[in-house]
Amino acid sequence: MNMDRLINMVINQVVRRVVNVVVDRGFRLVSRKTSAGPTQRTLDTPDQSSMHTDVVDAAKSRDLQDLAAKAAQTTRRIGR
Repeated sequence: MNMDRLINMVINQVVRRVVNVVVDRGFRLVSRKTSAGPTQRTLDTPDQSSMHTDVVDAAKSRDLQDLAAKAAQTTRRIGR
């Protein structure tokens, strides 16, 4: 094995790991901002329906995050 090929293999592994870390941090950042963001309410005291809506929205956000993470992981596997 020549030196050029060996250096290429090492660089590719480092780049893959860096991209994986950045993508994962990006997903976490986006999910925190969307699920924990402030909600606008017209009433001073929240009622049960608005609280239920917040819980459902947070669950949908987590489901979407999981789906996006799986898609990213599949894309990474295909690219190898």
